[in-house]
Amino acid sequence: MSATLDILDALAPDYAEYINLPDKYHFKASGRRIKISPKYWNDNHVEINQHQYNWTEVKYTELKAHLDANPVSANGVGVYFFIIKPDNLVYSLPCYVFYVGVAGETDGQRPLRDRLYDYLQLSQVKKREAVHLTLQQYYNNTYVVYSKVNLTPVNLRKLETAFHGFYYPWAGKRDFPVEMKQQQKAWGEI
Repeated sequence: MSATLDILDALAPDYAEYINLPDKYHFKASGRRIKISPKYWNDNHVEINQHQYNWTEVKYTELKAHLDANPVSANGVGVYFFIIKPDNLVYSLPCYVFYVGVAGETDGQRPLRDRLYDYLQLSQVKKREAVHLTLQQYYNNTYVVYSKVNLTPVNLRKLETAFHGFYYPWAGKRDFPVEMKQQQKAWGEI
């Protein structure tokens, strides 16, 4: 339990600072560069829709307790998202996917459960700077959504690429479809 408390304790001061910024600074600090393009939705949805999912959603602040209480739920190969959303939604909105990841892309050596535990260790989160910065501002409104999938490593990587192409998560850096990566490089985004 101390690993979760450590990361939440580490994130809390940054979150409080962000929330307590005067409005003129808070407004600027709340900006995110979000890309929305129907050009890639249909092609990526074809790949995504080929698979069966049994999604589980857990508030980030409750992730450790969830994984400890449900050791089998995330044991295996899978896909996960980090999502920001308010506690009170209107028409199931707003909801922003800011990170997509997979577990098991190297012949199942790291199961989903272990990958999710990584995000409860500050040293691991800091390795993903965009995830770390986003959690500093939104950890209390961040949810982890995950599903086990029965895929080979090659197909799991294809699925991860499709989810990146579909959602275009701002904290994702490397797993976009080739045509999107070329544009990211051209515009200096990677």
